[in-house]
Amino acid sequence: MASGDTLVVFTPLHNEPPSTAFATLDTRNQHPVLDFDAAANEDAIFSSVMPQHYGGGGVTVYLHYAMTSAVALTIDWDVAFERIGDDVLDIDADSFAAVNSVDNTTVLG
Repeated sequence: MASGDTLVVFTPLHNEPPSTAFATLDTRNQHPVLDFDAAANEDAIFSSVMPQHYGGGGVTVYLHYAMTSAVALTIDWDVAFERIGDDVLDIDADSFAAVNSVDNTTVLG
């Protein structure tokens, strides 16, 4: 696997929302989007299987977003991975790795 190879792509339609505090599915100009409340912390959860050619090591995540209305505030994103496999995890409980955060990204307004 070469550095920079795409491992997986998620769209809003792949979201598996938790039971509470979830981003809601919506559309903008017929494109599916997830709406995150500006006044609350909300989650979106995505599941996939890493491709067989993935050799371990770092993973770079790219997040694409747009704002409903541009205001001069900040936005925070957290990304965490959970390994599920034989003798690794009882899927009745969550076991995510440490969160990687991007905090206080300025929203242009």
